[in-house]
Amino acid sequence: MHERLAASGDGALLFHYPEYDSLPAADRAAIDALVSTVSLAAGEEVFHRGDPGDAMFVVKTGRFRVTGATPSGAEVTLGEIGPRDFAGEMAVLTGQPRSATLTAATDGELVRLPRSGFDDLARLAPEVASRLTADIGPRLKRSQLLRVWEELFGITEPAAFRELEEAIEWRQVVAGEALIRQGEASDAMYVVVTGRFRTVVKAPDGTDVAVRETGAFSTLGELGLLTQLPRSATVLALRDGEVIRLGREAFRSFALRHPEALLRVASIVAERQMNGQGPGARASAPATATGGLTFAILPVTPSAAAAVLGRTLAGDLARLGETAFLDAAAFDERHGRRGSAQTPLSGPLNLAVEVSLRELEDRTRHLLLDAGPEWNAWTERCLRRADRILLVADATASPVPGAIEERLAALKLPARTELVLLHPATTTEPAGTAEWLSCRDLADHHHVRPGNRRDEERLARRLAGRGVGLVLGGGGARGVAHIGVIRALEEAGLSVDLVGGTSMGAVVGAGYALHGSAAQLVALAETFSDPSKIYDRTLPLVSLMSGGKLLRLLRSLYGDRAIEDLWTPFFSISTNLTRARIDVDRRGPLWRAVRKSMSIPGVFPPIIDDGDVVVDGGVVDNFPVERMAGRADCGTVIGVNVAPAVDKVKPYRFGPELSGWQVLRGRFLPWARKMRAPSLVGSLLRTQEINSVMALRSGLRFVDLLVEPAVDQFRLNEYDRHVELIASGYDAAKKALGSGHLDIGR
Repeated sequence: MHERLAASGDGALLFHYPEYDSLPAADRAAIDALVSTVSLAAGEEVFHRGDPGDAMFVVKTGRFRVTGATPSGAEVTLGEIGPRDFAGEMAVLTGQPRSATLTAATDGELVRLPRSGFDDLARLAPEVASRLTADIGPRLKRSQLLRVWEELFGITEPAAFRELEEAIEWRQVVAGEALIRQGEASDAMYVVVTGRFRTVVKAPDGTDVAVRETGAFSTLGELGLLTQLPRSATVLALRDGEVIRLGREAFRSFALRHPEALLRVASIVAERQMNGQGPGARASAPATATGGLTFAILPVTPSAAAAVLGRTLAGDLARLGETAFLDAAAFDERHGRRGSAQTPLSGPLNLAVEVSLRELEDRTRHLLLDAGPEWNAWTERCLRRADRILLVADATASPVPGAIEERLAALKLPARTELVLLHPATTTEPAGTAEWLSCRDLADHHHVRPGNRRDEERLARRLAGRGVGLVLGGGGARGVAHIGVIRALEEAGLSVDLVGGTSMGAVVGAGYALHGSAAQLVALAETFSDPSKIYDRTLPLVSLMSGGKLLRLLRSLYGDRAIEDLWTPFFSISTNLTRARIDVDRRGPLWRAVRKSMSIPGVFPPIIDDGDVVVDGGVVDNFPVERMAGRADCGTVIGVNVAPAVDKVKPYRFGPELSGWQVLRGRFLPWARKMRAPSLVGSLLRTQEINSVMALRSGLRFVDLLVEPAVDQFRLNEYDRHVELIASGYDAAKKALGSGHLDIGR
């Protein structure tokens, strides 16, 4: 191989554009000086796959063969190039190692532009550089297309690849755009090349329910290739991206010649259906998002700790999958160009920055981009690329949004936005979170004490969709067994990141979310063991109890703490009788949420919430595992069911009619006949438990570990047997954990 400096006019071979021709002679000469000419004999390599990407080429004379490798490592000839064709153009964009080998098929010459020359070109003649990057774009798409077809359809033959290349259509999608609309005709499948999409379905009550998120190299609307049924969901772009559209007729024509493609699409459809409906399968929720995740970390208050958080978070996420962290300086170093991070979002060098970040996204499970404390081009780029935006704030600062958040709001990005509040290491209980949440549209929030490993690791698991959720079902006194389960989980070293519960499960769950330890829950059980602290009978026109003692007890247990101020996120379930729906409490006074969740109809009076009548959550959902599994931050669900399918009861003896006076006489008069009958409170409690038993059958697919303490020998109001109940929960959890069925993938 022989290289010489280019002669006058050689630049026209590489920059054959009107923009180049119209430049003054001196400017053209300056551009010509950027290139050189390389001569090769047939069989010589210009560059080899894996070599440093330091230059691009355009063929001047001769023919050159391009050989690449599929993701599985199989060698494939991508084709031949001739005069005016590009080669190695990705090098000027990313500087990454060569992804293909270029060999001279005949004697020939190429014009060479080094990567540094591209930078000079963008400075000397940006309009010429823009035309060059516009020409590089289609070549980039072709390399992406090869990966798509091999990963999805197993297509590696060049002829089949070219057939598909002619059949597809590329589409640019902007953040917020609807790619597919529910109810429209199904006529095509889409393949995500870049970006992220959310699938939502319209619920019977008219609300939109998120079903899943889809990342790069995933399919959308694949059922449209096989049937003519209307679209079953709407698909929204969460960020700017590119998709490939493959129409039904074009696919059918291709499938006739390549039936394996039809089988691959059919398997994608079948797998999607099984994951959503098959027994034992988790629901397709945002937590099961495909592809990697890109996080933008945006400090919204001055804080030295915010800069450290990103690196700490990257270290914790690395234990859950391939992770990379970049701030502006780190991107410049990786990209090999000083100041690259501040490249404008439009212009000749923008594509180079985008491709560099895209390649990094393809190779990582988690990409963290530190957007920096001041708004600039890098900040906006990070936010526009993000699947998740993390607002990081000093919890002691003013909660009023500042200028940087106003700039963010102006972008109107649909990406999921979460708040991370950083607390001093000495903080025992967060406070004032409601003020932060009330003036922001947030999907979630997190409390972190920098340096506290429990807080930091919980944050990483939740952001990665790998949080461990504990769901505690209702069951009266039997719910005390939850405490034993929690003790066993602690002994096993299993950290719980999220807690949810119903009725007595809400009582224990709230205590655990508040204190973070099973030891402090024993005192709660002892408190409930004294009926005089709970029951205050009244004239039974609305309920058997007035609820005053229960109210005072709950307020003494939880104080004025708000749910949003808990270190561990908590939710409870209640039943809205007015609107015939389930209410999920994730904010507001903790005592009030628990009181709503255990307002057993007929036993305690209902709660009036904004004019609505609200009662115990167990009326409709006594085992809310589906609510937990549907959270974006939950990856493992541990469900504790304390409602046995068969209740061991005493041998009751009474006829089809029964007088309460008879029962009362039998209790207090020695000579009166004893009437064995279930208590009113017990019957009401057991009626609610039936929901848990019925729901358990369908809810198992949302549970990764099911714990069922042996509590059928305990009556529903035997709170005084709390020691035995705790032991029962402990034994059941130890047995379940010892089965080896739980794998949280850490």
